[in-house]
Amino acid sequence: MKVFQSLLFGITLLAMTACDQTAPKAEHDYVIVPGERVGPITAKTTHLDLNAIFGAENVDTIQVYVGEGMYEPGSVVFSDDSKKQLQIIWKVGAKRELPSRIQVLGSDWQTAEGVGLGTSLAGLNHLNGKPFSQTGYGWDYGGTVLSWNGGALAHFQNDKGRILLRLDSENPQPQELPLGESAVQSDHPTLLSFAPKIATFMVEFY
Repeated sequence: MKVFQSLLFGITLLAMTACDQTAPKAEHDYVIVPGERVGPITAKTTHLDLNAIFGAENVDTIQVYVGEGMYEPGSVVFSDDSKKQLQIIWKVGAKRELPSRIQVLGSDWQTAEGVGLGTSLAGLNHLNGKPFSQTGYGWDYGGTVLSWNGGALAHFQNDKGRILLRLDSENPQPQELPLGESAVQSDHPTLLSFAPKIATFMVEFY
């Protein structure tokens, strides 16, 4: 009887092991939590981790342009997928360790509120529950969110990191459109008619 029980246990254990080996891995989510994670990527992630998370075939090393003719060592995830692509700049560039800034280039990546590439100014006003401050337009950093003015999206900037957003529109610029570096409120009538959307989405880890 004991021999039969041992044999049965062994067969059951073997079957469970086989199921574990053949069962597909659960796919990661695409949720951005400010200061904590971009999907499975956290402040402690390395380039080697990206290979394990996304598959080495979906990860490459690149030089990321950071402005004024300067480049920094980076990584790209899903370079051929416009809905999932990310570019990562590292704090330890030589080893490609510890993300400093992640540029979200794919529309699948969103915050829990649903904020992502293409979210409209009107949509941000609604989610924030009040107007927020941004720069004027007509220059390189036009439409950059400066402050959420204590609204519901204020947690996008916290002591662990922040989300950087810049809005733009394909519509013709109205003559009355606020221009330049000075702050403008997002309920400005001309801004609303200009109907900008999120065109640049970056996540920073401190």
